[in-house]
Amino acid sequence: FSMSMRNKIKSIIERLIHPPYNFLLIGMLLGEKTHIPPELKDVFIESGIMHILAVSGLHVGIIAAALFIFLNSLRLPKRTKMILVVLILIMYASITGFRPSVVRATIMFSLLVTGKLINRNRNLYISLFLAAFLILLINPLILYDAGFLLSFIVTFFIIYLSPILQELFSNTITWIKNPLSVSMAAWLGIFPLSAYFFSKVSLISVISNIFIVPLTAIAVILGFIIFFLGLISIPLATLIAKINYFVLMLITFLAKLFSSLPFSFVYVAQPLIIFIFLP
Repeated sequence: FSMSMRNKIKSIIERLIHPPYNFLLIGMLLGEKTHIPPELKDVFIESGIMHILAVSGLHVGIIAAALFIFLNSLRLPKRTKMILVVLILIMYASITGFRPSVVRATIMFSLLVTGKLINRNRNLYISLFLAAFLILLINPLILYDAGFLLSFIVTFFIIYLSPILQELFSNTITWIKNPLSVSMAAWLGIFPLSAYFFSKVSLISVISNIFIVPLTAIAVILGFIIFFLGLISIPLATLIAKINYFVLMLITFLAKLFSSLPFSFVYVAQPLIIFIFLP
């Protein structure tokens, strides 16, 4: 079933959106980057937004938020909504091939929802630890996987540093302060990992993500709308696809703009792995 759904999503997106933007959208929805031109991948790495093509907690959060908005319109009981969202996220994790970042985000979300249902305090650190423990219990060798390390280390930095940075930017407007704090915390977490795995570090990602992440949310939501409409009405799906085409063009334009700025990224020597885990 999961493979069938995955292939159907790819088929509809490839049919309705012209390349390379169809491949970008498939990367955003499924994490599959095989057909994205190498030069475009480099642009996304240099502008610090490669994570939008990696299917991560960002994507799980976007899907969960969209589902809650939709289910709220149906006036379902709170417990029913939460259970439905968890089940759909598990199905999404299956469709993406149970990528570490998606599994991590789904487990954390499920634990937080369970805590809310039984009226227990929700601790993000415990949820993160349990997610890592469960994944390693199933596959211990995944500890050496780049996606696993990126997902958990960056998430830890966001949980730990975001509140501190929000205090630091307390005099800043809220709609700037919150995304700036998250973006900077994520950058501090990803900096050593990017140096180790890519020998290249983006210096512009704190700014680029503030602009591109909201557009990514729009592209992902429209992408799934295209898929579901494509199952029942190609003309309707085509209309939404045309809108998303321009969203994807804008994301690409901004990525190229940020990557072209002076000192937007630097090449670095690969650090020893031990330095990644030093405080």
